[in-house]
Order: sequence, then C-alpha cells, then structure tokens
Amino acid sequence: MVLSVFGGLKGMLWALSLESLLPYLKELQYDAVVYQRTLTIALVPWGLKGFFGTMSDCLPILGYHKRYYMFVANVVGISSVCWLLMMPPSMAQGSIVALAIPFFGIHVQIATIDLLCEGVYSQFIRNNPPIGPKLIAFVNFCTSAGSLLGRTIVGPVSDTYGASPLFCVCLPLALQSLFPVLMNFIGEEKLEMRGMCSQRGTHLQGSQGVFTVALLASACTCGVVVLTLTNQAHYSLPYALLVLILLSGSCFWLLPRRLAQCTIYFFVDALLHLSIQGAVNFFYTADAACVPDGPHFDYTYFSTYTAIAGTAASWFGIWAFQRWFKSWSCRSIFWLTNAIRVLDSLFDFVMVQRLNVALGIPDKLMYMLGDAIAYHCIMSLTHMAGVITVSRMCPAKLESTVYAIMSGISNLGWNLSKLLGARAIEASGISTVVTAEGGCNFSNLSALILFSHFFLPLLTIPLAYFMLPAESLDAPSLASQHSELELRAVKGMRVLRVSTDAEADEREYAESEEDEASTTVDAKAGEREGERAGERTRTAPKDGECRDSASTVSGGSYSMVLSGPSLADTDLKDEQERQHQPLQQL
Repeated sequence: MVLSVFGGLKGMLWALSLESLLPYLKELQYDAVVYQRTLTIALVPWGLKGFFGTMSDCLPILGYHKRYYMFVANVVGISSVCWLLMMPPSMAQGSIVALAIPFFGIHVQIATIDLLCEGVYSQFIRNNPPIGPKLIAFVNFCTSAGSLLGRTIVGPVSDTYGASPLFCVCLPLALQSLFPVLMNFIGEEKLEMRGMCSQRGTHLQGSQGVFTVALLASACTCGVVVLTLTNQAHYSLPYALLVLILLSGSCFWLLPRRLAQCTIYFFVDALLHLSIQGAVNFFYTADAACVPDGPHFDYTYFSTYTAIAGTAASWFGIWAFQRWFKSWSCRSIFWLTNAIRVLDSLFDFVMVQRLNVALGIPDKLMYMLGDAIAYHCIMSLTHMAGVITVSRMCPAKLESTVYAIMSGISNLGWNLSKLLGARAIEASGISTVVTAEGGCNFSNLSALILFSHFFLPLLTIPLAYFMLPAESLDAPSLASQHSELELRAVKGMRVLRVSTDAEADEREYAESEEDEASTTVDAKAGEREGERAGERTRTAPKDGECRDSASTVSGGSYSMVLSGPSLADTDLKDEQERQHQPLQQL
C-alpha cells in the first residue's frame, strides 16, 4: 500500500500532472499568470484536507472510515484523467475552468488517499516514537523515487511529442491504486452499526474544536477557488489577511495551544514564501524570441536532469535527518532550513541578472546548485520535521482530522501564496508571451525575486522561536505524555478513594477490637463466676457433654475471642491488606 500510494500516486502521478502543466500551457499559448492560476486550482484539494478528514472521521461509509472514501477518490481521479485525454485543444483554450478542473480532480485523488494513509501510519508513530523517523524516511524515499521516475518521463516526451502523451501515462497510475483500496490493504476493521453510532457521537461530542477548524480551513480554500476562477486577484491580499485573522483566532480558541502554534506557523511560513513560480519557470524555459540572452533550458534538462539531482538531494536530506537531525527540535530545524532557503533564492537573482555569465559560471551548473539541489534537500528536512511534530501531537482516533488540519492549512498558505504571486506578477508588469511589439518583459523579475524569496521569508526565522516546540523530535510523544498524565490522574483518584475506604475500615476495625476486648473481660469474669458456682454445686459438665444452646453459643464465642481474632476478622484484615497494596506500590 505504501508503494502504491506514496510511490505511484503522490510520487509519480503528482510529478506527471504538475510537470506536464508548464509545457501543456505553453503549447496552448497561455502566459505565466494563467499558469499560476491553473496551478493554484490544481493544488486546492490539498487545502481541502480538513473537509476530507472530517468526513472520514465522523461519517463512515458502510462501516469504514477510510476504505470507501479512498474508493470515491479513485473514481474522481480516473475520471479526471479520462477528461484530459478526451478534451479537445479548442475547449482547453477557451475556458480556464475546463482546463483546471481535471487537474483539480487528479489531486483530489492524490490528496485524499495520501491523507487517510497518513492517518494510519501516524498511529504507529505516536505509539512507537523511535520508529517515527525511519517510517517517515521510508515514505519520503518512496515519494521521491516515484517523483524521479515521473519527471524523468516528462522531459524527453515533452521535447519530442509534446505534453498530451503524458496524460496517457497518468491513466494506469490512477488505476493502480484502485485494487489495494478495494482489497483493504490498510487493514481497516469494519464497524458494527452500534459502534458506528457511538463512535460518531464520541467524535462529535469530544472534538468539536478540531472539526470546526478543519471545516473553516476548507471554507477558506473554497474562497481561493472563487478568487482564482473569477480572476479577482486584486482582492487576494485583503483576503489573505482575513484568512490569517480567522484561522489564528479559531486555532487558538478551539485547539490545544501547542497544536495551534504549529498550525499557524506552517501557514505563515508558506504564505511568506511568496510563489512566483510561473514567471521564474517561464524565464528559464523561454526561447530566444522571448529572452534573447536567457538560459533557454529545454524540458529534458529542466524536468529530467534536475529531477535526478533533486532526488539525490532529497535522499541526502533524508539520510542527513537520520544521521544528524532526528534529535534536533522542530524549531532548530526550521531556523536552519529557512536561513539556507533564503540564501538559496540568491541563485535565481544572480541568474536573472545574468551575473553568473559575467563570472563565467554556466547557467545549467548555476541552476543545478541552487533550485535543483539545495531546495530539495531543504524541503526534505522541513517535511520530515513537520510530519513528526504533527504525529507527536495527534490525539488518539483523530489522526486523519489532525493531519487534515495541519496539512490543509499549510497548503492553504501555499495556495494563497500562489494567488498573491499571480497578483505580484501582474503588478510588476512581467510579460511571458511574445507580442507583436517585441519580446517578453522580465525587467522587474529580479526585484520581485528579492522581495518574495528573500525579504519576506526572513520574517519566518524569528517567528519560529515563539511558535515551534523546543523538544527533541525523538522525545516521548506529546499526545502520549498527555494520555499518561490523564491515566495518572485517574489512578490517583482511584488510589485516593481506596485509601479513604481503607482508613474508614481501619477505624471500624479498631472500634470493633475495642468492643471485643471489653467483651473478653466480661467473659473472663463470667467464667470465673461460673467456676465458683460449679465448685459450690460440684455439677460442672464433663468433656463431651452438651451444654444448653445459650451457654454453647456464649462459650464458643468467648473462646474464639480469647484465642484471637475470629475468621471474619481475619478475612477483614486480608481484604484491608489487598486494598493497601496498590497504595504501597504507587
């Protein structure tokens, strides 16, 4: 199941669907702004994870929380790929909705199945913290290997045949995950009808805050879709500020404080890394008619060769995390990676300014060292640190929803970043299509790179000190510690109750012994009086003779008192010792 989901879907299908978008839109004569808008809509499902996770946790289908949601997601993805294969170019050129919706559907499949599988393996991470880094490393390895294979196909096929044949490769990738889902390879157990109702009530009654935040993030993501499809980019900045205020207030009001802090930090981190991917990618792949002295990268180099280097860098990042960073805190890792990422953005600035040519450094080498290698290594470290941090905070039985909140809000930040980036490209006067008046216009691209990739991301470095946890990533789980404290509290209440009961029993036992002692004294006096009376009458009973019933009971009772505690008293002492044992052990 891991290979199918993270290698086939999140790795290979993800790479094919997104990497084919640039050559596909350039074939349709679209500019960087349309590319940015289409990319935003395609990635919207990753911001809707809150909705998908809430539905999965609260409303099981036919007794399963995950199985049939994954099946529906497969149907949506397969249908979307078929749409791309059958859609005529005239339809794609005439409407951005017709162009973007199939890419949206493909990522509904990838995002939903990815989310529900994350919920499964987060249970193992929470219960076994030392296994967490190894499991995340294996998942990342499968994802990066699948992405490498997909991007290896994109470059040569796009240069030789165009982007359309790539959609034929997407179809079997979308189909392959259907079989393990139908066969229930995740091992999910079916709920009984009574269990479905009680679990649903438990989720709704005990975690309203979690679900409210998840649904709010999904609603904000829908707002991004509306602004993108209606081309109302000038409202993107006020909308981003409104979303930040709403999410910050709801998270700190409804979620545990530490979970809320991490959630808002991941959102702000994505938002402040303003995405101008459309303008930068168009600059690197522009031909001589558009940028006479530009890099002029072909797709084989831009998508394939850099993918090989990027995958190697990702694997190095995974190895480095296991070797050096698994005992670091999430805060320290984000300090380091954001600082390196800010410096890495200067590679793009140097290339756009053509300073590397003046220094004698080839374009391909400069790009390989910057975006291809350093960026992917950094992203591997931040992804692993983020996933492990979230896993340690997941409440039991709400893994899918908590992952949905964290991932959905983070992806909402990336979507808003792309929407703001599209607005910034327009405001900068950047033109990526050759017009009758002349070539393209990238004169303000270098200034835009400094603003969006250098100065804004610098704000995330001090923010990490206040928002991210300082505990080591391999420390005991925060959720486990919370559960242990609750268990200790419950045990303490029980011990207190046992101790109180035991003290009451001791007092009662002491009082009974005092009564028995006084009764014993009276019994001895009675016996002496009886002996004297017997001596006077010389009619004392012999051994074996029966007394009357009253004297038999009295004598027997007294003899037991004189010889020691009664059988009932012995049982009482044993019971008291058993009650004291848990208290003594604690």
